Amino acid sequence: YMDIDTIIRGSLDVMYDRISGCDLAMYMDDPYTTQHPGSTRLEECEVLYHGGLICVNNNDKTRKLFRKWSGEVENDMKNWDIDEKLFYDVHHRDDILVDALPMTFKDEELNEASIVWSGAGQTKFTQDVYIEECKKYDRDFR
Repeated sequence: YMDIDTIIRGSLDVMYDRISGCDLAMYMDDPYTTQHPGSTRLEECEVLYHGGLICVNNNDKTRKLFRKWSGEVENDMKNWDIDEKLFYDVHHRDDILVDALPMTFKDEELNEASIVWSGAGQTKFTQDVYIEECKKYDRDFR
C-alpha cells in the first residue's frame, strides 16, 4: 500500500527480500510526543508507524490484521489519527512482526538519493522539487 501522493523514484525490488521474513514493513519514527515536546498527539504510542508505504506479506496474520484495522477505523472515521493509533494497538495485540524500513522508503524531506518521496502535509503544494518531480509523470500537474 502507498499513499496517492507518493513518488517512486527507484526500484522497489529490495522490498520483496525485506517482507519475506516478517508480516509488514514500514517506516517507523519517534512518537509525536518526542518529535514535538508538549504534544499529546498519539501520546500512548511508543513509536510512530508511517502508513504512507506499507509492505504486506500476504498471510493469515496480516489478513486478520487488516480486517480488524479497517473495521475499527470505519467506526471512528472523523478522527484524523485513528488509523495510526489503531494500527499501533491492533498490531501489538496480534503479535505482528514489523520490519523497520529506512527513511529512503518514506522520505518527507525529499532527499535526492531516496527511493520513495512522500507528499506529506503541504509538501505536495509548496516544495518545488516535489512539484517538478510530479511533472515528470503528469505534465498537467499543478
